[in-house]
Amino acid sequence: MTPDVGRVARVTRRLAAAALAALVCAACGGGSEQPPPRTRATSAPAVTASTSPSAAPPVTTVSAGAERPISVQLHVHGSFSEGIGSIDSHSWEATDVGADVIWWSDHDFRITGHGHVSTFGFEDATEPMPSDGRVIARRKKKHALVKVLVPVGSGAIAPGGSEFVAGDAREGEKSFRVTATSDTPEFAGRRFAIIADRSLLKRPLATEVTLLLSVLPEQVSSDARPVIEITLSEHPPREGLPFEPYRLQYVLDDAVKEPVRVGTTFVVPVPFKAGEWNDLALPVSRDAVRGFPFIAGEDNSLFQIVVGVEARDGATASARFDDLRIEQVLSGTAVFDRQKRLIDEVARDYPKLRELQGVELSWIGHHLNEFSLDTRLVDYAELEQRRPEGESAADWRRRATRLLVEDIHARGGLVSFNHMYGTMMEGAERRATREEVLDELRRERVFGADILEVGYRDRGGHPLEDHLWVWDRLALDGLFLVGTGVSDSHGGPSQRWRTDQNNFLSWIWARSPEKADLLDGLRAGRVFFGDIVLFDGSVDLVTPSGARMGQIVVRETPSEDVEVRIDGLASGDSVRLIVSGEEKARWTADGASFRKTERVALDPARPTVVRVEAWTQDSVAKVFSNPITFLPQMPPAGIPVARAERSIP
Repeated sequence: MTPDVGRVARVTRRLAAAALAALVCAACGGGSEQPPPRTRATSAPAVTASTSPSAAPPVTTVSAGAERPISVQLHVHGSFSEGIGSIDSHSWEATDVGADVIWWSDHDFRITGHGHVSTFGFEDATEPMPSDGRVIARRKKKHALVKVLVPVGSGAIAPGGSEFVAGDAREGEKSFRVTATSDTPEFAGRRFAIIADRSLLKRPLATEVTLLLSVLPEQVSSDARPVIEITLSEHPPREGLPFEPYRLQYVLDDAVKEPVRVGTTFVVPVPFKAGEWNDLALPVSRDAVRGFPFIAGEDNSLFQIVVGVEARDGATASARFDDLRIEQVLSGTAVFDRQKRLIDEVARDYPKLRELQGVELSWIGHHLNEFSLDTRLVDYAELEQRRPEGESAADWRRRATRLLVEDIHARGGLVSFNHMYGTMMEGAERRATREEVLDELRRERVFGADILEVGYRDRGGHPLEDHLWVWDRLALDGLFLVGTGVSDSHGGPSQRWRTDQNNFLSWIWARSPEKADLLDGLRAGRVFFGDIVLFDGSVDLVTPSGARMGQIVVRETPSEDVEVRIDGLASGDSVRLIVSGEEKARWTADGASFRKTERVALDPARPTVVRVEAWTQDSVAKVFSNPITFLPQMPPAGIPVARAERSIP
C-alpha cells in the first residue's frame, strides 16, 4: 500500500498490471475499455428445441421418492451484480423466511466484466464511455452513456469547494481539487462519488480488485486529511453490527498508525508524502478480507468509490485527485468458477438452505434466466460476430435473444423470459401498455422461452393483474409457458424478503432440492408461486382421471371436473378459480385445508386453461397455481413429454 512516487516505478507498475490483465482476460469475456484479445468459448451448437414428444429434452430425474413442494427463489442478485446485496445477505433473509433454495441469477456480463469501464481521468465532471465498446454504443437510449463525478450529500458536510485544475496533472490536462474547513470536533468534509451508467465501474471483489489513484495532499495535518471511501455490499446482523453495507475508508493521516474497524467501516492508514503526487495502490479485495474476518470477505463488490477531504477543529484540508484506475486479476469464466466456490463457502453458514448457481443473460437481448445442469456464460464477442452488417439494433436484439434461447435448449436447459414489462422496479413509470407487451410476445412466440415471470405485485408500472392477463392470453394462443413468481431482489432496505411488495418466490413439486429434480418439476409445470411470508403450504389441481397442475391434456368431452387442493390457507381467504382468464368460481376458506371440485365447460375450439388463486380477506395476493390445460385435440407438434398427462405419486 506504500505510495510509488517515482515516475519510472509508476510506469513499470502500469505496464506490468496491463500485461497481467491481458494474460488473465484472454480466457473469455473481459470486454473492458481496452479489451485484450479473447479466445472464443466453446459451446454446443445452437439448435431449435422441438416440442414434439420424440424430440423433447429428456426428463433428468436422479432421485427416488414422492414429490413435495420446495420453495425456491429463482431470480435474485448478490455481490456479482449491480446492487448492494451479497450472497450472505440473501442467504440470511432466505433462511429467515424459511425458503428451501436460492437459485442464483447474477448478470452474466457483470460476472465476466464484459463492457465494463476501469478509469476516470478527472478532466471534467463527466466523461464519455469508451468508443470501442460497440455493444455499449448500441444500448444507449436517449443519451450517450457516461461516467460522472457527483457530490455526496449525506454524512458530515463541511464548507469548502472543488475545481478542476489545469497544469501539473498526473495524467491528462487537469486534476480535481477538493477543499474543506470544519470547526467541529469530529471530522467533516466534502466528498464526491465516481459513478458510471449501468454501474459499469462496479466489480465483484472475488476478481481480486486493486484501486489505483493518484493523490496530491496540499493542506494536511492531524486535523485535515484526504480520504478514499469504498462502499461494499450489505451483510446481515452479526458481531453486533447492523444490517447495512460495509465500507473501507483509506485515510492519508500520519496520526492513524494501524488499521482499525469502526462499526461497519474498516479504516486503513495510507503512507504518503505531502506536497507531491502519491500513486496509491489500494488492495480493496485484500482489505475487505482482513477487515471483516467474520464474513467471506470476497462476498462483496466495489459498489461505489468516493474521494474527498475532511477536517476538524478549525483546520482546512485540501488535496488533488487524478488518474483513477480499477485493476482486477480475474475476469471471464474464471470469475464464474470463483463465484461457485464462494456460493459453497457462504452456504456452510446456512445449512438449512440449498444454494445453486445459475445466471441471468442480460447484456444484449431480453433478460433471460438459464436453468440447466450445464450452465455457461455467453461469449458476447463471439455472439457479436453473428450480427450481419447493417442489421438494425432492434432486429439484432430480437435475433440475439433467440440465439441464446436455442443454445440453452441445445444443452437440455430451460429458459425464463424475465420481467415482461421491463427492468424498472415497483413504482416505475409505465412504458408500454399490456396490449403492446402481449402483441410483442405473441408475435415473437416469447422467443422460444419455456418459463414466464408472472408473480410480481408491481413491476415496470404494471400490477400483478396485468402480468396474469398476459400469461392467460398467451396460453389461449397455444403458448403454454410455466408461470413463476420471483423477487429479482438486488438487496437493500427497499427489497427485503419480508417487507418488499415484490417478495414472491416459487414452490416446485420435486423429489429433492437438487438441480435435476427441480428441473423436472419446472419442465412439468409443477409450480405454484406466491408470498412466502403469507403462505407456506401446498397447491395442486386434480381431475378424476388423474391429470394434475402443469399438465396439458386432450379432452373431447364437453366438460371436466377439476378439484382444487390447497393446504396452508387462513380462514377468510378468498379462493378463486380462473378459467381461460375469467373468474369461474369464488369461495371463502374456513380453515387451513381447502378442497373444492368445480365442473368446467371445455371450449371445443381452443385451449381451456384452468388455474386457481388465493387472496387474503383484505385482497392481498397470496398464492397462484400453474394451470391444467385442456386441448380439444392433439396439436400437430404434439405435447412436450414432461407436460403430458401421467400419474404422479
